[in-house]
Amino acid sequence: MKSSHIVSLMLEEQMDGYLAVVLTQNSRKELLRLVPPKHKEVIAHHSTIAFKPGAETLKKYKTLVGKKIKLVVLGAASDEKGQAVLVNGPSENPHPHITISCAPGVEAKYSNELLSRGWRRTKPFNVYGQVQFLALDDEPASKA
Repeated sequence: MKSSHIVSLMLEEQMDGYLAVVLTQNSRKELLRLVPPKHKEVIAHHSTIAFKPGAETLKKYKTLVGKKIKLVVLGAASDEKGQAVLVNGPSENPHPHITISCAPGVEAKYSNELLSRGWRRTKPFNVYGQVQFLALDDEPASKA
């Protein structure tokens, strides 16, 4: 299905969800190898481009839907609640990222707060994923 058709369907149906770069299985494995999870709830699934995007945001990113893109991991942050890596990729977030893991009861969105307080530079490496629109009930949460 063409990306413009997917975006049109999202606009017509007023779907609640988020645009994200969903990591390939190989990239997720490599990310978790290079950045081992520190908390019980392991995510390492995607980098959010836009959460509950409006029409203008969907139009802005519609050409990316369905495309495979590269994200460059630039840094990392962790504390007793969460763990995330900073990435160079498309995002409406001030700190584009991938949540690696969270303590029980902590939501993945905590990574925004975590990274806003600072992060440490790491040796850059690439991960790959496909831009997708995900329904809110598709929220990933898995145990590794």
